[in-house]
Amino acid sequence: MSLHPTARHLGWLIVVKLLALVALWWCFVRDASLEVDAQDMSRQLAPNPVVQGAPRGQ
Repeated sequence: MSLHPTARHLGWLIVVKLLALVALWWCFVRDASLEVDAQDMSRQLAPNPVVQGAPRGQ
């Protein structure tokens, strides 16, 4: 049972696109690393921390 030519063509296109994505990842993303500092991360998540028990407008 052979596939319709259009289905075969689309299958090859999907394979080529996946290979292109893997090649792009391999070239540009594979060696990328990110160091996260705990202090910088806490500032990013809570830029204006609310202190528990602080008076409100008194």
